Amino acid sequence: MLPTAIRYSLSVDQPSLHNHHCTAIIARPPQSSRPTQTSTAQPAQPGPRDIVEDMTIRDLASLATHLRAHPATFRDAVHRHFFAALPDARQSFPMDASQAHRGLAESFAAAFDAPDLDEYFADLGRSHRRHGFPPDTYPIFATATRQALAEIDLADNVLQQAGALVDDIVAFMSTAAHEADVAGIPPAHMGQVVDVERVDAHTRIVRLECGLPVDYEPGQYFSVATTLMPGVWRTLAAARPADGCGTLEFHVRDVSQLPGASGYSRRFMMTRPGDQWTLGNPAGQLELDPQRESLIIAFGTAVATLRCLLFDAFDTHGEQHAPVQALVINDFPGQHYELATLNSLDNLTPWLDVHAFARHNSDPHWLKPQRARHRELQRVLADDQVFADGKDDNGKDPDSSASLSVEENPEETIAHYRDWSDHDVFVLGPETEVNGMLEAFAAAGLDPDTLQTQSWGRTGVDTAPTAKSETHQS
Repeated sequence: MLPTAIRYSLSVDQPSLHNHHCTAIIARPPQSSRPTQTSTAQPAQPGPRDIVEDMTIRDLASLATHLRAHPATFRDAVHRHFFAALPDARQSFPMDASQAHRGLAESFAAAFDAPDLDEYFADLGRSHRRHGFPPDTYPIFATATRQALAEIDLADNVLQQAGALVDDIVAFMSTAAHEADVAGIPPAHMGQVVDVERVDAHTRIVRLECGLPVDYEPGQYFSVATTLMPGVWRTLAAARPADGCGTLEFHVRDVSQLPGASGYSRRFMMTRPGDQWTLGNPAGQLELDPQRESLIIAFGTAVATLRCLLFDAFDTHGEQHAPVQALVINDFPGQHYELATLNSLDNLTPWLDVHAFARHNSDPHWLKPQRARHRELQRVLADDQVFADGKDDNGKDPDSSASLSVEENPEETIAHYRDWSDHDVFVLGPETEVNGMLEAFAAAGLDPDTLQTQSWGRTGVDTAPTAKSETHQS
């Protein structure tokens, strides 16, 4: 059964949660600035109470709405109390506090909306072990969170309910972290960059060697930090299945040129062979059922997750797999750097069909795609139709090569092409694009709550793919 989920906006710096099924993408640990030193002559910092004025919040749903409206204020209040109680914790976070853990308010807001998020918070507890916090840190953080909630104008019963829920959540995280320690699961993995491939002006493929096996499932992602930026974590999805040797591949795209984005994503692209990366525990869950037809839609570098799922399905099931329709969407043709690889897999399997979409029919001068990959892309583009009508005995297109179609609004084309309710549908990519695809499906009559999604935001550094709350849990 698909997970009942909550979306964690995989924003590089601001994961956000919405009531959609999404696979848990990694949200970052609490981070913020060092408590501001103010003299008695200075006015006190405004808190949540100043924002809500005299409007008392009388239920948890309204509290969730308030936290979503004022995430930075709540985060800063939590960390003001947390760092005051535990000053040494400050060194685990980046100097630029504006880039620290902006998903904190959203995570608690989601919990206040739908408390059944055990697997998501268990992932957080296991993931936060990478910071080296001892077990007695968790009660301190719970107290800091309750102190921040007390600054909001809450009815007494709401403050009591919210505080109890915070205690439960943090206790659950602590238990999950302890169980992982007892089970001998490493809190983090160290990897050395062995290759950085320039795909185009804004995209790199980074390959690591960890020296020891790193266990993870297809579709999972890691919180990643580099020696270039201590304390700054970015969430990246694995682009190949675990191989038992500790070799990993990540696709990194620079979004620093977008409005509101920081420069951290560009710094991740500056990594070089020999650099050391730290990987937190893998998190998230995407389930590709070999017995059910599937539609997988990948925007941009979410093609990394797509290829990982497909190669694992081929390695595990060979030709015995239900049909999979894989659709990759980018702005420009030259951004389809993985299409030749996917085309090769398409030609090997009777169950896979790959189609690519570009919103524009030519590349801008600044994209400068890698020449070798671009030549391969041109070689495989034998069919420019969105879907071929003719099928052979195996249900494949007569020409099994992957195709490219130029569509200004591919979301509408896909959503209205047919009734997808008999498919398992996956939507992967940046939050804006994923939301647009969900809206198109909703307009076509497909319930978005039946989909599995993995999304991330584009304006920060803590990008965790979106979590789904588990019944099957971004």
